[in-house]
Amino acid sequence: MRYLVSLLLPLPFCCLLEAQPAVCTQDTVTGTYALVTQGTMLLPVAGQTSAVPAIALGLLSIDPDGTIAGQAVMSIGGDIIRSPWPGAIQVNADCTAAVVWAGGTAGTAVIQEEGREIRSIMTQSASGKGIVWGQWKRISRVPASVEPAQCSPASVYGVYAANYSGTQIGTPPGGTGVAAIPTVMIGLVSIDYKSQIDGGGTLSLGGDTLPFRYKGTVAVNPDCSAVTKMTTAAGPLTNDGTGWMVVLDGGNELWSLPTESNAGKSIVFGTWKRISPLLPGK
Repeated sequence: MRYLVSLLLPLPFCCLLEAQPAVCTQDTVTGTYALVTQGTMLLPVAGQTSAVPAIALGLLSIDPDGTIAGQAVMSIGGDIIRSPWPGAIQVNADCTAAVVWAGGTAGTAVIQEEGREIRSIMTQSASGKGIVWGQWKRISRVPASVEPAQCSPASVYGVYAANYSGTQIGTPPGGTGVAAIPTVMIGLVSIDYKSQIDGGGTLSLGGDTLPFRYKGTVAVNPDCSAVTKMTTAAGPLTNDGTGWMVVLDGGNELWSLPTESNAGKSIVFGTWKRISPLLPGK
């Protein structure tokens, strides 16, 4: 009886503290990833160091040996740069990692959810100091070097909740000069079977709130990148622009970076999350 009671007693407190440590391997991060980095770069401008807002959106493949290959679009103070992003990631058993990019940029990372997400910060940059963080989301467990085609136009059918935030460099409503204008927008957007975009919502441009309408197109590439061409009408303002997207989770999430606009320069990032794969009235 005494033996039976002892079996029913809780484990000693010391044993409860002996949790299994997180264990990651190099293979944990093998696959295809979307990466967004946001923050501030301290760069030499006109003979002095200036804080320049920066956003980058990348589409990356990580091979089993940690080799990174891919492409990225960067907005640094509104200037758009497109470039390859070669590098390497070295994974530690405790699920931290070191990232080194070609050209002298480096970072440190923490791997989450068995490699489905990674968070990182910049620790070194060849062009100046950076206060920059990164979010990685795995698109596929298969690297693009093994399976280059992972998406199609059918991946993005449906209705999305879309939101953008960042800074627009242009002339504010009612103004005459160029200024850095804090910008946020939120709305509903649909993509139909002909890759036509339609939607609208609310825009806050420097604190002035306006309704807006979207119309345009999206061209999805097999590698899960996409290009958007949209006309945005917000009150008296009309903007024709293009953007670069990365398709995640089979199209359930889209990451977007505006690249060209006739209304000025953008340092803005957007996230679209699918609400329904069906269009209104379908």
